[in-house]
This record gives sequence, C-alpha cells and structure tokens, in this order.
Amino acid sequence: MSFWIVTDGCCDLPESYINRQKQITIVPLTYQVDGVSYESSLDETKLLHLYDLMREGGMSTTAQINESTWKDYLTVPLEAGYDVLCVVFSSGLSGTFDASRQAVETLKAQYPERILATVDTLAASLGEGLLVDAALRCRDEKGMSLEQTCDWLEENKLHVAQWFTVEDLRYLRRGGRVSAASAIIAGALKIKPILHVDNEGKLISMDKVQGRKRSLRAVVSHIRSSAVNIEEQTIFISHGDCQDDAFRVADLIKEEFPVKDVLVSMVGPIIGTHSGPGTIAVFWFANER
Repeated sequence: MSFWIVTDGCCDLPESYINRQKQITIVPLTYQVDGVSYESSLDETKLLHLYDLMREGGMSTTAQINESTWKDYLTVPLEAGYDVLCVVFSSGLSGTFDASRQAVETLKAQYPERILATVDTLAASLGEGLLVDAALRCRDEKGMSLEQTCDWLEENKLHVAQWFTVEDLRYLRRGGRVSAASAIIAGALKIKPILHVDNEGKLISMDKVQGRKRSLRAVVSHIRSSAVNIEEQTIFISHGDCQDDAFRVADLIKEEFPVKDVLVSMVGPIIGTHSGPGTIAVFWFANER
C-alpha cells in the first residue's frame, strides 16, 4: 500500500490542485484578525476576505500547529494502515516542524508496524508547495517508497529558490522583519525590497529597487542566474491578492524561459499575515537557493 503525505496550510497550493491528488492531508494553522479566530484555508473566497480586512487596517496574528493537532491528523491515515510522510513549513520561521517531529516520535511508539517521517522543507508558501508537489510526483509517477521520497526531499530541498517582493513594508515591520524607520523611508521613496529564504529557512533581505515593475523584474532575473533544467520545470508563483501582477510575472517567465508550465496561487493567510497584500513570490529548482 502506498504511503500518505501530510503537509500544513503554509504550502499555499491551490484548492483545485489539492483536489486532484490522492492520499494527501493539509493540516490547517490558525490565525486571528482583530480577535476573531480562523483556520487557514486554501479557499480563495476566504483569502480575499482576509486581504480585504488587512487593507482596511485589520490586525492579523498567527499560531503554529501544536503536537496534539499533528497527532490527531496523523492518526487518521495510520489507523487506515498507511505509512506517513510529513512535509512541513520551515523551522526557521515557525515551531510547526518541531511539533511535527515530536508527534512523529510519539506515534512511532504507538504504531511500531508503520513507517513515519517528517521533512523540514526550510521553505514557505509555494516553496514548501513545490516540495509537496515533488513528493507527490516521487510517489505517484516514479513509484518511489516513503524512504526514497524522504531522501530525495532532503537531498534537493536546498535547491528550491524562493525569491519575492512586497508592496508595503508595514506588514514585515509588524513582524519585526524590518525596522520602522526603514519601512517609512522605503514607503516615501517607493523602494521595494527583494527578499529570499536562505539555507536555514529564514527570511533574508537581499536587495532594494525603486518601483513595482523593477521589483517584479528583479525577482524574475534570479531565475536566469540559477535555474537548472528549466525546460523540465513548472515555476510556481504566489501572490497576495494581486493576480494581475502574478500573471504579468508569469508572462515574463514564459517569454524568457522555455519552462514546462507556470502555476499561480494566492499566498495563504499565515504567510500573507506577515507579507501583506501585494506580495509576489517565485519558486523554482536552482543550483542553489
């Protein structure tokens, strides 16, 4: 019997994509907007509502998945007789992976006949989603075992490039990612940061450019310098309720590179809380992050 894949709500894969897959579970994270609690969702209607609230000044906060919740979700496929592979949000940005690891160790003792493993993607949003997609392909197209798929993810996760830009720095400022002074100056001068997720799974500011169009082109330019086997790749793009810009980036990529395909999805509520409306992120396999 094939194994089950469990990931979390930070993977930001579109609902239509997930509905086409078999033997996969998405564990939701929770967030609050002005004191009202919600579960993370891939439903675009709910995501649009969150971004509307944020634009109106709503304050959103997030919480990680705890060990108990992981155990609840993992127990379902285990009870059905499946081995389970977890593909999880970056430990450099959340304690969610550590909680998954604790749950896996506990459940190994309870289900000694089953194989359980958890992978720290050191990635966020569709960077994590790209590795979930890879795990599904390893299992369903290549017929790889859980152990082989786990090894593949560990060997290749530091080749997932994750570059993005934001429209408004105030959301990163709220999360302590940039200083208040930097956010104010950048806003006045229309400076847009170019950021990426490093090998430790942490958010790093790499460059600054003036103007939105330049920032979008700057993100795309990193594909040229680092992508491997580009003609075999589906490039992933996530956006914070700025679909037109996401499609503009997709067109830039298709014009310049002979990619296999481009997948566009919204940034989910957990990452979106910290990056804000107007975020554009691009993900691909590269020679290095």
